[in-house]
Amino acid sequence: AFLIKHQVMSGEMPPWHADNLYGRFANETRLSPVEKAKLIEWVNRGALRDEGDDPLSAASVPDSTDWPLGEPDYIVEIPEQMVPADGVVDYRYLVVGNPIPNDVWLKAAVIVPGDPKIVHHSLVFMIEDPRDLFAVRGGLTGFYAGYVPGLDPEEFPEGTGKFLPRDAAFVFQQHYTPTGKATTDVTRLGLYVADQAPEMSLQTAAAFSVNINIAIGDPDSRLSATARITEDSWLFEMSPHMHYRGKHFRFDARYPDGTSETLLSTPDYRFDWQRMYRLKEPKFLPAGTTIRCIGGFDNSPQNRWNPDPTQRVRFGEQSWDEMFIGYFNFGLAL
Repeated sequence: AFLIKHQVMSGEMPPWHADNLYGRFANETRLSPVEKAKLIEWVNRGALRDEGDDPLSAASVPDSTDWPLGEPDYIVEIPEQMVPADGVVDYRYLVVGNPIPNDVWLKAAVIVPGDPKIVHHSLVFMIEDPRDLFAVRGGLTGFYAGYVPGLDPEEFPEGTGKFLPRDAAFVFQQHYTPTGKATTDVTRLGLYVADQAPEMSLQTAAAFSVNINIAIGDPDSRLSATARITEDSWLFEMSPHMHYRGKHFRFDARYPDGTSETLLSTPDYRFDWQRMYRLKEPKFLPAGTTIRCIGGFDNSPQNRWNPDPTQRVRFGEQSWDEMFIGYFNFGLAL
């Protein structure tokens, strides 16, 4: 009960890191001040249980291999991967064919790891030429589907879908973290086919920078990156991505008329809760809009998540390195 109280008062539970001054989000998990006060009062009174049967005693923990959106129409899986007990495992890129014999629109694409204890993240890319692995670009410019810590699987925003050509292939980017025991993994991708073409094609893009150079002990090393919107679009979702030294992250939009606004601010970024923040109402972005991402890293000893404050930090794929990517999902009218 004390832990619950501490987490509620510190803002760690439920996990929601967007500043409520900017944007309104459909998947918000924030407790209202009234709800927080009610929960804290219950803890202060001894966390007593009401009379009657305990509803939690009959609750079951869902199997981690279950499909959270129900059984997919098609399932794609990677070849079995051997993961050692320890050491550093480089990212693995695995090409798998598309099982659907015709062009389709998808309403959802969900990744389920075979062993969630070792799969730190999995990004899936769709490429039309299986030989063109350069198009993946390591995930810096976007992805087709993703599994990352803290991300809740959802259908694509209403009225949108992602196109899947029949001759396409999937590239899985697998990041494994050994746990002290050698094991295997077969990560799967569930494809949910839409009944008809959507109003908009959903695209995932990003503003990013690899020019990361964080000094030893620096408590707030700043960085920014931009991406330009070339066609009239509707913005649906945003997702900041840094590693353990990530401190804060913000998405701004600068419009062609010279005005600007903040779309999302996460003043307390957490690497273990990489949410896709979905707007309650999509935001129109006229052609010529610039998305600018601004963030900061904390490489000081005061950062309790810091892998090593005695090291200068640069861009890299492992969690003790750093990244700076602002993913966003937007729709283009068909």
